[in-house]
Amino acid sequence: MCGISALISPAGQFLNKIESMNNAIKHRGPDDEGFYGYSINTKKAVNLGGASTPNDVLSFHSIEEVCGDYKGKVNLALGHRRLSIRDTSARGHQPMLSRCDRYSIVFNGEIYAIEDMRNELIALGYQFNSDSDTEVLLSGYVEWKEAVLEKLNGMFSFIIFDTELEEVFIARDRFGIKPLYYCYSEVNGLAFASEIKQFTILDDWSAEINGPRAYDFLNWGQTDHTVETMFKGVYHVPSGHYCRFSIKNIPRKPSFECWYKIKPYDYNLSFEDASKDFEELFVDAVSIRLKADVPIGTCLSGGLDSSSIVCVVNKLLGDQQVQKTFSSCSEHAKFDEREFVYEVLNKVNNVDPCLFELNHDQFANEISELIYQQDEPFLSPSVFAEWSVFQQVKNGGVKVTLDGHGADEQLIGYHTFYGSHLFSLFKRLNWVKLFNEMLALKKLHGYGFGYSFRKLLRGVLPNSINQLLFKMTARPTTRVEWLDTSLLNVDEIQDDFNSEVVSVAELSIEQLTKTSLPKQLRWCDRDSMAHSVESRVPFLDYRIIEFLASIPDSYKLDEGITKRILRESMESYLPEKVTNRIDKMGFVTPAELWVKSDPDQYKYLIQQSINKSQGILNKEAEKRFTDMIDGKLNFDHSFWRAIFFAEWVDVFKVKV
Repeated sequence: MCGISALISPAGQFLNKIESMNNAIKHRGPDDEGFYGYSINTKKAVNLGGASTPNDVLSFHSIEEVCGDYKGKVNLALGHRRLSIRDTSARGHQPMLSRCDRYSIVFNGEIYAIEDMRNELIALGYQFNSDSDTEVLLSGYVEWKEAVLEKLNGMFSFIIFDTELEEVFIARDRFGIKPLYYCYSEVNGLAFASEIKQFTILDDWSAEINGPRAYDFLNWGQTDHTVETMFKGVYHVPSGHYCRFSIKNIPRKPSFECWYKIKPYDYNLSFEDASKDFEELFVDAVSIRLKADVPIGTCLSGGLDSSSIVCVVNKLLGDQQVQKTFSSCSEHAKFDEREFVYEVLNKVNNVDPCLFELNHDQFANEISELIYQQDEPFLSPSVFAEWSVFQQVKNGGVKVTLDGHGADEQLIGYHTFYGSHLFSLFKRLNWVKLFNEMLALKKLHGYGFGYSFRKLLRGVLPNSINQLLFKMTARPTTRVEWLDTSLLNVDEIQDDFNSEVVSVAELSIEQLTKTSLPKQLRWCDRDSMAHSVESRVPFLDYRIIEFLASIPDSYKLDEGITKRILRESMESYLPEKVTNRIDKMGFVTPAELWVKSDPDQYKYLIQQSINKSQGILNKEAEKRFTDMIDGKLNFDHSFWRAIFFAEWVDVFKVKV
């Protein structure tokens, strides 16, 4: 797990720029750094160290010069920050060169179960100097070019340069677990980076707001749902895509080819058989993510997903290794999951738990730091809860964790799926089943018939009527009175993210690829890497996602019960209280209670946010959020979005 930087310029650049970009992400790779440069005119490549390059790395690779001392210009500059996880020796240093020196790579991520591909390459005549997955990936590209991507099970973003063809190849993993951004300027050429903050050091950088994406965030709570970011001119490399281009003909905006889409297949076995198949897949997904040359831990919220990981890890490790778990707690019972955490801890053995309470004062003091590390604003203080967990992980001497991201979106874990489920039954005229599901929702979750009828009406009524109902119930609408949308360059007709009336399967894919998972992956990447910790996500093993996309919806949601197949397959692993748990929390904070306990502080914070927003938050915003503090209006996350947005504008000096 690492951080990467790249500058590609037809006019040539001095390497001090790539060095500064690398310095901005030292947290992603404090163990080592390296640089590579190539000049089109001289056909010369240089491999350089840096201030953080260990002496044993310099001597092992015969690196005699560091980046800061190199005075020549290059057309391609690569930078790398290393968090040593696999083969922590000097042999795993990056940028890594192929044995023939033709290819070089900077790679961020982990490739799991790499042994089969390594053996296949050895049979083809390849030799290896290290035990790192980076060397296997590079050799795989040499042999198979872009076809190597289909062979990879992991999380990754990487850049490979071919000196013979003078072209770069850039790719990102199937689901965008590992980040990669790019931007173009006349002065710097095309720049790539693991984090947006790396661009801020470039000479002609100017942080300008991307109004439509800011609107999506402020009104709908959506980020990372397109290739655009909230910074104008800064883009995501799209997940499951790659590009290739010559450094002699650099595109202002690269053209990416899709190499992966979720591929459901025919699956006709029973629920019992499917549960056994899922168990086998899940245990293997966890198992291959336990391989590392550094300590591994698990994040345990007490929910079904993280508890499943902890219990499977316990069975796999046995008495061979102590499992460290990390759990955030709260002094407020409504937001505390200790009872479920203790149920799991009492079920497993050979475990070293860390439980801690979230601190309001720490949250208030670290908002600016959180915004800086995240690059873009986030939705709620739940990011602070995850941030605090990874602080404890680092303090506990652990470098790798296994986490439960991606389970809810594909196992139908969110209650937002109920609307799609009910409407699907309605469209099929399955009245008996529809009535039984409505009864189950009332019995299990307290959702009365009024809730169910509203969900059904949303699919029947025209959008104009739905918008009126949303306004009456204080839900987001396409018309926003507390924002000056003219400053954001948007009109009143924008995407409506309220829709829940597509099919369950369609909503699942939408959440996996657009509305839910992508932003969570950014939050997790920044929260973990800010503390030099690698987060691995077994639920996002592509084999699991394709399997779950292939089975009937009823195997995942039926009679008001979510995640049915996970509950069934993990029954022998989990404590009964967790298996049968039907509420949904995750890493949460008592944020509303914090606000109500110190109203003056937050009224002041709202006023400061309006001032910092450069007019985007208007006077109606002040009234809206003051009413929330005073209890005159239902409290919702738009309160936090306004605060975090204004802080983002201030921290990054964003021009509106």
